[in-house]
Amino acid sequence: MLVQKNIFKKLVFGATLLCLFAIPACLALDEPPGQCLADDIPPPTQQDECGNRFGKTVCDFTLQNQNGSYVSLSDFKGKVVLLDATAAWCGPCKSAAAEARATQDKYGTSKFVYLTVLLDGMTRQVPPTSELVKIWADNYNLTPNSPVLLGDRNFITFDTALEDKFYLTGFPTFYLIGPKGRLLHTFVGFNQVVIEDLVEQALCL
Repeated sequence: MLVQKNIFKKLVFGATLLCLFAIPACLALDEPPGQCLADDIPPPTQQDECGNRFGKTVCDFTLQNQNGSYVSLSDFKGKVVLLDATAAWCGPCKSAAAEARATQDKYGTSKFVYLTVLLDGMTRQVPPTSELVKIWADNYNLTPNSPVLLGDRNFITFDTALEDKFYLTGFPTFYLIGPKGRLLHTFVGFNQVVIEDLVEQALCL
């Protein structure tokens, strides 16, 4: 009986983990096959103000990249942008970074950009340095075609009411931005299958 109880507990625990990690993938794969993510977003009004929430035009920002040059989100207007809000101390963030170059190479640079914003350094809530941004880019072989930007926690918010900042509950958080600059999707955690599925829907592949 004790053995059966232990097996049952393991099954429940395993099912719980599966649910936790499957939710982002389920949300992405619920999209009808062949449908572009942008198709689900109503057209903007004439008074469409920027806001970093689903369906709104993402507020522009300018940050320093790994080479010391300043890069703006608006530089990539007309492209699908996958914005990776990440932290240097975070294990899953490193797993995502290890796939970033391959993701950029797979979809090319004409219509897509993988954009990393480093928000924490090697310690929680401690801002990264420009040196760490360069090390991060070098370690993961990321060129200026896949910029790594120097950010900090002023870039994000934990308050859903503050729409001029990116809402974040954990690292890494990905924000998929369409060619017209509108937020198409947000998800937390790293799953390469989900990333590729969402990017391909945004690119209408």
